[in-house]
Amino acid sequence: MEVNLNSNLTPVPRPNGPQSTAKRAPEASDDTHFVQAEALDKALSNTPEVRPEVVARAKQLIADVNYPPTETMHKLANLLAIHLS
Repeated sequence: MEVNLNSNLTPVPRPNGPQSTAKRAPEASDDTHFVQAEALDKALSNTPEVRPEVVARAKQLIADVNYPPTETMHKLANLLAIHLS
């Protein structure tokens, strides 16, 4: 394979005319309307503060003497030991 360098090329000169200015986006004002934020607020207000099924699952896990599994605890301990400063 043969590679030909284009070393005999001259650089392209810069234009001497007026510099082009990029169009600026309009600055956001304090009264900007955030549709997604409103949807998030609405979803949050419709979420119950206490979810009985999650509480029941947590109680079930707390009662289990084998939770969390020993293997998981060993993996967490190893990760903590690795990142110990």
